[in-house]
Amino acid sequence: MDLTVINNVWRPVYGELIQGLRLLTPEWANLKQLKNFRQLSPRSINWPVDLQFGGGIAATVDGGSLARAVSNQPIEATDTWKHFVGRFEIGFDSLEDGGTSKFVKQEIEKQVRYQAADKLRSFRRAVAMMFYGHNTGVLFHIASANDGADTVVVDDFYGVASLAVPSRIRDYIAPGLDTIAILPAASETERVRVIVDSITESTDTLSLPSGTDLSAVVDGDRVVLANQVITDEGTDLDRWMNGLLDLTRNTTVHNISSADQPDWVSGVDVPSQGDVRGSDLYLFFEDLNQRSSFQIEWVYTTIGAIADMGASELDQRRYGSDDNTMRLGFRNLNVMGVSVMSRPYVPAGFMFLGSNSALRKLSPDEGSPETENVVETGEKAGSFQQYTNRLGFYKDQIFRAQLTVVQRLGLGVVSGVTETS
Repeated sequence: MDLTVINNVWRPVYGELIQGLRLLTPEWANLKQLKNFRQLSPRSINWPVDLQFGGGIAATVDGGSLARAVSNQPIEATDTWKHFVGRFEIGFDSLEDGGTSKFVKQEIEKQVRYQAADKLRSFRRAVAMMFYGHNTGVLFHIASANDGADTVVVDDFYGVASLAVPSRIRDYIAPGLDTIAILPAASETERVRVIVDSITESTDTLSLPSGTDLSAVVDGDRVVLANQVITDEGTDLDRWMNGLLDLTRNTTVHNISSADQPDWVSGVDVPSQGDVRGSDLYLFFEDLNQRSSFQIEWVYTTIGAIADMGASELDQRRYGSDDNTMRLGFRNLNVMGVSVMSRPYVPAGFMFLGSNSALRKLSPDEGSPETENVVETGEKAGSFQQYTNRLGFYKDQIFRAQLTVVQRLGLGVVSGVTETS
């Protein structure tokens, strides 16, 4: 039998590839929309911050010469860019060996385009992960480890005690793709470095490859991503972008301590809020505005918090012909002209608010090809560098960015917010 005929009859038919755009990371757009804080040094970036509002005034019965001389000086803040690198490989040799098709070049190009777009989605996920967290890079703490079953249970999201683990751990650790390292609480020595096999989100459990040695892993150890090819200090520890938890809740931000500078604090910081109503938002907005002179421009919280606020506050009723029917509907909350938006990566029970005038970005790649230009052809397509050798076809992409606060009084944080589950 002529196999060629059979192959022509039973040849596979391929449909159009519908790429998952995953538009659940609006933080990428928010980062790009922030004003750029331009500096030239790639290592250390310093700027003066005006923090002291007076002081040194004496009440006397005589002239001003009796007052003790006090001169206020701007305090210097320090920060650095963060470098995030993604890489993928295309085995073009196997494509070439698969036949003498004159379309091999086009097939390679299509695969590169797909992998580049996929890597861009990974960058967007990484930005969303970091946007609300801490620059320590700690994702979780270990709650318990089962050496025989090769599993660990995690808690303390972002390394914050008692902060609930998100319902979708897979948004932060991609099974089969992401490598994690488990580190002691006070050391960078790696106890474990493995690719996560699978995740059981109902029990906050990570399943690791068979035979993983968990004998030294204890409660309180830190879980960080470790997607670098080097071991020992090749993790994300202390290498993440500043997140909003960093900028609002940390005692020291940009090497300035609020213990020494009382004005270097969040304009609003409510640790245990409960229900949030329109009157509460009014108080938050006015308090922050009066303390910092900045107008609130954004509020980010969870969909559960939006549902709880909306169900209690909105009264948009539309009656039909039947007087016994009533419909209550809401989608977006708008308070004093500010949209209160839900975000999937905001930690449970949290609300962040602030002004873009108080928050800036460091981005040295401004003016160069944008990161989205990953599907252009040619040796220098977009912001990629291209390498070829006999083993495969490689692409690298580097994204540099950092969130920087120029006035902490223009930011706010509220936690313990009641949510509708």
